[in-house]
Amino acid sequence: MLDIHFRIAQWLAVVLFALATTATAHGRGIELYRPAPPVGVKLEVQGGQEATLSFWPATFIFKGNDAGNCTATAVGPKILLTAAHCIVNAGRGLIVRYDNKLRCWHHDQWFDGPKLDVALCLTDKEIKLEQGAPYERLAPVSGEPGLERPITMLGYGCTVAGGSQGVLYQGESPVVRPPTPFRPFFSTGGAVALCSGDSGGSAYVFGGTSRQVIGIASMMTGKSASDFAAIPDLAVQEWIDRWKKERINEGRAKGDLRICGIDQTLNSCHH
Repeated sequence: MLDIHFRIAQWLAVVLFALATTATAHGRGIELYRPAPPVGVKLEVQGGQEATLSFWPATFIFKGNDAGNCTATAVGPKILLTAAHCIVNAGRGLIVRYDNKLRCWHHDQWFDGPKLDVALCLTDKEIKLEQGAPYERLAPVSGEPGLERPITMLGYGCTVAGGSQGVLYQGESPVVRPPTPFRPFFSTGGAVALCSGDSGGSAYVFGGTSRQVIGIASMMTGKSASDFAAIPDLAVQEWIDRWKKERINEGRAKGDLRICGIDQTLNSCHH
């Protein structure tokens, strides 16, 4: 996940536990998987550690827009969260193991870089996580990360420059530059940094046994600095509301459009 010498190709991402094959966002669409736990894997990671898959049941991997690996997270019964740069807008895909078709849209004001680098995917059927696990919860507008707040980053990215093993890794770094109204993304710095394959992955803040998605992995910007689209940013939250209304107007809302942290009636969310 974390190699402080490798600058992510076209920006980076995150999605459920799974290893992608040859499908891309072009052609027949993205394909999401949940891989089996690695056996005998001995990887050296600068600042990161191998994550326990059962602790992150809502995290998937897929081939992104540039054919590199990206990560995505289930944040509702039919909703996945990833990075805008990982998908083709209105592109189609499939959660392979569950034969669950999906379609993805990115923020309508995203053009490049970490600003508003957010996308949502809507599935045809409910995403049933392993052992009935809850979906991840988005941080509220009031939950923007402050200076030096520890951020846990998660993704299926590389552990050596230029490579990607498809193994889920996690690591922690503090916020070195919080988001502002004019810069609605935040930066972390330290021994842990993003690497190719982490794009779209969720960044978390913890409070005891609770956790919330505070950001989306976008890119590495320096020797040990990483940028994340800020979920609590008002422009992101307003877009999510617009996105839901657009899906309803298009007649795509066949069931549940609720998202953990936004819709208080949804109970199947991580605390």
